[in-house]
Amino acid sequence: MKKIIVIIPFILIFIQCLSFSQEKLNTRYGIYGHYQINMHSPDFNSLPDYPTCCPIFDEGSGSGIAIGLLYEMPIAKRLLLGFRAGYSSLNGELTKTEKTMMFAYGEIIEGEFEHSIDATIDNIGLEAYLSYGLTKQLFISGGLRAGFKMTMEADGAEKISNPFEGGTFMDEDGNDTRSRVRNEWSSEIDGASSIHLFGFAGLSYELPLNKRNTFILAPELRYYLGLNNLMEDVDWKVNTLNIGLALKYSPSKSKHAAPGESRLDADIRAYGIDKEGNENPAAKIVIEEFSSMQLHPLLTYVFFDKNSSEIPDRYELLNTNKTGDFQEENMYGQETMYIYYNVLNIIARRMIENPDAKIVLTGCNDNDESEKGNKQLSANRSDAVKKYLVDTWKISPSRITAKNRNLPATPSNIKEEDGLTENRRVEIYSDNWEIIKPVMAFDTLRETNPEILRFYPEVDSDEDIAAWNIKAIQRSKQLKAFNGNDDPDESYDWHLSENTPIYANTLDYSISVKDDRNSIVESETKSIPVEVITVQKKRSEKIRDREIQKYSLILFDFNTAKLGKNNSKIVDIIKGGIAPNSKVTITGHTDRIGSEEGNQSLSARRAGSVKDALGLKNVEAVGMGEENLLFNNDLPEGRFYCRTVNVIVETIYE
Repeated sequence: MKKIIVIIPFILIFIQCLSFSQEKLNTRYGIYGHYQINMHSPDFNSLPDYPTCCPIFDEGSGSGIAIGLLYEMPIAKRLLLGFRAGYSSLNGELTKTEKTMMFAYGEIIEGEFEHSIDATIDNIGLEAYLSYGLTKQLFISGGLRAGFKMTMEADGAEKISNPFEGGTFMDEDGNDTRSRVRNEWSSEIDGASSIHLFGFAGLSYELPLNKRNTFILAPELRYYLGLNNLMEDVDWKVNTLNIGLALKYSPSKSKHAAPGESRLDADIRAYGIDKEGNENPAAKIVIEEFSSMQLHPLLTYVFFDKNSSEIPDRYELLNTNKTGDFQEENMYGQETMYIYYNVLNIIARRMIENPDAKIVLTGCNDNDESEKGNKQLSANRSDAVKKYLVDTWKISPSRITAKNRNLPATPSNIKEEDGLTENRRVEIYSDNWEIIKPVMAFDTLRETNPEILRFYPEVDSDEDIAAWNIKAIQRSKQLKAFNGNDDPDESYDWHLSENTPIYANTLDYSISVKDDRNSIVESETKSIPVEVITVQKKRSEKIRDREIQKYSLILFDFNTAKLGKNNSKIVDIIKGGIAPNSKVTITGHTDRIGSEEGNQSLSARRAGSVKDALGLKNVEAVGMGEENLLFNNDLPEGRFYCRTVNVIVETIYE
């Protein structure tokens, strides 16, 4: 009757979970095997009807094995309901050492008795548990086990453990038994509990053994806490630590396979991830536009390789027949470094538009080793820049003055390779602001809600997967794709800022899969509505709007926070864009040269100097140091652009 009462809750849980089953994971069947470390917690003097003089047994340990069968079924996303049936051995030896006075070697000495019970305990049990996937492979589980007693027998004895020899027990009549052991017994234990109950928790890590993940090897660690006594009238519990493996078979989900045909099905789901990282079904994508002005400072230096006067390939150099197509407006919406690599084209176009403007080119070297004192190399570098402007852009040579020197007037650190690299340059100077002013790009920023679209592909195939492709399309244009030639991962994230949908239309997505037999299946195409709140719409409908202006200041000299003439002009531009209700953010940065502490201080001083120049008192100026390098510091231009202060002005319009 007791067995039936214990089993009923397990059956009810099983039936209830079946009704809510959602196949997010595949069903698993398998076997398991564990090595058990048994930790006994007794609290008794003796077992009923078995002789012992022990004051109290209070600890014991042993080892055993646990083997059996398992079944796991999905009941929710990342959640499995599991059942196990198997054998477990709870063997353990209880020992207690008792100090006593005894007669040995012709005198009374202090000795020790060892009381022991060596128990053999076997049971067959049923387990029910929940297992949750923390990741695709790591699972945490917890549940209950009911073990039904098969065997519970023990050997008991008391022996003299100290002294190691020379002592023996006396019988009731005072005669020497010539034995160091007494109260020996061996028997099946009467009064043993028929059911052993445990609560348990564990971890497992699933390792796929084949490409389709149908066979899984899972190392497991479980701890079982005994909930009732091993005997009905004796306080004796046991806890176990189990270490072992489970081998699981996880068949693919069958949907449409006809008899004799290979199964190949595919489906895909999309979820939105908001700013807080919350995941929700992607019911709608909202795109909001904001007016934006971004100021890109122009670094008027061209850097050269060691012992070279050839303009490096990373700079954008045009053919003569292409110069007419180049306009500064081409730079709008481009990244900072792309704009920089067009520095010669930008300056040339500006000289054409400002025919009275002149420039000075100063070639420099690192003045170290093979370049030391090599002014001819410096002259060749400035001549290379002049030649490009004259031959390609047809700028009059009379408007370009070429000079040379060794180190620049304000050199970078000559004791570090990064500094030496920065000194191999041609500096371009003009007293006409229109030639060297920053590139100001007026653009439209778009913010998306959600920020991330997460795709969950589901592929069901009897064969190995040869290829798969996830695609997201709007108005017949593919905006995003993921693909591979093996089983797809659990999920794929699309940051919508990378390629934002721009139409107030649906975004359509699907997955196509090909197996090794060249069978191809494409999932149902699913759609997500897209709402676009344009700048024009907000103005016409008088919706609250905001404008974002981003400014960067560079040409801070090496290891200094002094603004300089050109940065002061940029500060004047920023002032003109700040309204009384504007929110201003000021962040200073550095490159990697120097110590981390020194760069942190330098970036804070640079941010502070901009704050003071703007006359802002209630704005926090933060220095980031080299914590977040904005550009590639393996290149000299990347390090120069890192010596910056970024200012963001956000203005809300009602």
